[in-house]
Amino acid sequence: MQDYFDHVTARGAGKDEDLAVLVVDVDHFKLINDRYGHVAGDHTLELLGHLIASHVRSDDFAARIGGEEFALVLPGCGMPAAGQRAEDLRSAVERRSLASWPHPVTVSIGVAVARARAGNAGAEELLTAADAALYRAKEAGRNTVRRAPSSRG
Repeated sequence: MQDYFDHVTARGAGKDEDLAVLVVDVDHFKLINDRYGHVAGDHTLELLGHLIASHVRSDDFAARIGGEEFALVLPGCGMPAAGQRAEDLRSAVERRSLASWPHPVTVSIGVAVARARAGNAGAEELLTAADAALYRAKEAGRNTVRRAPSSRG
């Protein structure tokens, strides 16, 4: 993921381009594993991975960053568009879960946006801001999207 940040920020150097990060976390994942078993938990992650892949553009980057947490890096995406894309993904997970998954699944998503700058990607700061927004989404009751305060500049 760091290599992708480096590539995107080098590409965005000299341009007035935003860079968005979404951090996606499966709500109550431990409960899914405890109630339905680890095979169901693994299946949930696999289905979510496919759903995330269907919501990224060719220039975007998506990765599992640990446990039940995923990150999406969206170059050229400002806060309004990034927030909408996060909401579209959250809603798609909820709809797909109700329609076809063997157990209910929802996700919480944190969104952060910064200016892409070569040599100063701010990858760690951007991920930290998106992660903090994710925690606010969890505190707000889960199955929601929260935006970090604007870090554009």
